[in-house]
Amino acid sequence: MAEEAKIYAERRHSFGKGTARKLRAAGKVPAVVYGRGRTPSHIAFDAHEIFLLVKGKANAVINVDVEGKPLYALVKEIQRHPLKRTIEHIDLLRVTEEDKVEVSVPVQLEGESFSGTIATVDLLELDVLAPVIAIPEHIVVNVEGKKAGEHVTVADLELPANVVCEMDPEAIVVGISLPTSGAAEETAEEDSAE
Repeated sequence: MAEEAKIYAERRHSFGKGTARKLRAAGKVPAVVYGRGRTPSHIAFDAHEIFLLVKGKANAVINVDVEGKPLYALVKEIQRHPLKRTIEHIDLLRVTEEDKVEVSVPVQLEGESFSGTIATVDLLELDVLAPVIAIPEHIVVNVEGKKAGEHVTVADLELPANVVCEMDPEAIVVGISLPTSGAAEETAEEDSAE
């Protein structure tokens, strides 16, 4: 589940590349908040605090205090410096706890396919519609005991409550196959070594 976290932000009144550079030099990260039919708001976070808050979290939902006014938002995009990987800018989507949002959620395999087969993930992420307060961290795909030639489609998935995947139900998420000849020889060598 996505976790809600609180952070303080200040409103920005100046815009442009020069202003953004000055903010970054002062240890701040510029951000824009849009959505719900309202005019976009420009804010700035403490660079270290926002880095810790969104680090390693896909689809982070944050509770922002903008100079005393509460704002509930979903992190939609993080722009990073190509070499330093520091956060350069953040796009936030204004939401309420009752909203459902479209997000991409990673696929995670569980279990072992039949001996001598390999499970190949065809869709690394799934586009789902989920409640803001219950965005799954990943969608689990169980491949336990599946044999070569079998596959798991979008229609086969067991999604969390109130989460809907609007992708093609026949789209293959995971396929089970026999390894290619080179991989089969390596597997046979590993089995004989054991």
